[in-house]
Amino acid sequence: MPLSNLFREGGKNDHSDEKGSFSAYKLTILLFTLLAEYLATSMKMTHRSIHDCPPALGPYSLAVQTAAPLLFVSGMTPWDPKSGKIERGTIAQQTRLVLENIRRVVEGSGARLENTVSCRVYLSIMTKESFGEMNAVYAEYFGGDHPPARATVGAQLPGDFDVEIECVVAVRHL
Repeated sequence: MPLSNLFREGGKNDHSDEKGSFSAYKLTILLFTLLAEYLATSMKMTHRSIHDCPPALGPYSLAVQTAAPLLFVSGMTPWDPKSGKIERGTIAQQTRLVLENIRRVVEGSGARLENTVSCRVYLSIMTKESFGEMNAVYAEYFGGDHPPARATVGAQLPGDFDVEIECVVAVRHL
């Protein structure tokens, strides 16, 4: 229903009372329409390129900041800004590079790493040992009194690396 139909003067429709006044139904439609319009115009700000961060090599952004306000950081890999390539090493070394890349993306987007609310960790080698190596480094970054929620899964990762981490960070503004 077009918004103009909600405001017909003196006219009655299926959703007005005997006097043609503004009904709860009309108010609900108006609020949802305004919310949809707001979300469509201010839903997100994308971060495709950030200094000293891995380049987005496909049809994705390094991070997307929403009106919520949340920053969704794409899965980061052990890309080394000094060499400009993925660095293979131990699980601990790869985890440190991944978390440093996340830190750079988060800070480059105007947010703070300590405001991370959720992480998803992907390990190509899911053993007790590899999980322990990853977890020890992860705790250096997120081991405080209020660590983020986390899921860790074994995954076949598309490249010559064993660790990928994505996260969601609370931000104060767009």
